Amino acid sequence: SDEEKMLQRSVREMLKERNSTDYVRGFMKDSTISKDMQKLLAQQGLLGIIDLESKEEKGIVNAIIVSQEAGRSLLAYPLLESMVGLAVLKKEDKQHQQLINDIELGKKTLTVAWANVDAKARKAEEGYVINGTLREVPFAQDADVILANVRINGYGATAEDEETLVVIDGKHSAVTKLSSQSVDETYPLYEINLANYPLKKEHLVGKAGMGSGHQKMKKMRELGSLLLAAEIVGCSERALYETVEYTKQREQFGTVIGSFQALKHMAAEMYMKVESGKVAVDYAAWAVDTDNEEAEEAVAIAKSY
Repeated sequence: SDEEKMLQRSVREMLKERNSTDYVRGFMKDSTISKDMQKLLAQQGLLGIIDLESKEEKGIVNAIIVSQEAGRSLLAYPLLESMVGLAVLKKEDKQHQQLINDIELGKKTLTVAWANVDAKARKAEEGYVINGTLREVPFAQDADVILANVRINGYGATAEDEETLVVIDGKHSAVTKLSSQSVDETYPLYEINLANYPLKKEHLVGKAGMGSGHQKMKKMRELGSLLLAAEIVGCSERALYETVEYTKQREQFGTVIGSFQALKHMAAEMYMKVESGKVAVDYAAWAVDTDNEEAEEAVAIAKSY
């Protein structure tokens, strides 16, 4: 729609100016989140763009538009985690309203622990303590808040039943962060070690146990997979058009290489893959936004494609 195109242009121009290639290269050397970038994204209302409680549009389509532009410019910020994490937190807004406001206003940085190796909460003298390891935690070095799915002993008959989504203070002394040396230097991943981290009732997102954490993490993974697929579409599209522009300028044996039939075929094949990926993401976004029965399958197809 015209409104969606306007959003796309606005975000593209903003990131082109503020998340330039030079800026991204600087981040790859330092890996420190820019407070200015955080404030800018917050001011534009991009962090809390998804509203799962809405009975009409949930903001999923706008979220993939923003994610495509983030991928196009290799945005050095946990935007995906912020959008997904806030979407889940908003469903528990009575308990976490202050935290939600701080994240949306750019006062705190949120990330998600996508993999739980063995982090588990056990009973202690005062409440519970968490011990164990979390992996695949993007931008954890600067994160103020980490959403993690951990088991709480005694809150279920099975390991899945015990799973509970919790809010972890990323700056707490019981939290140790180790870089995973991920391949993509614009998206740094960390391993988090928790040593007797104190867990209180107010740290829970929703109920303890009863498989609540499993269901919430499943939804976060679905949304995260969709937004990641959208980022890759944006990144691929930029790579395609920059490659085509290069073939129009580079000469070989006195001839512009873009005129070679073999390269034309390769470019056409790249174009078809990018456009097909874009369509797959668009359809999956619609399916999730409307709670269509094909949503889970559509997201998987978009991600795999």
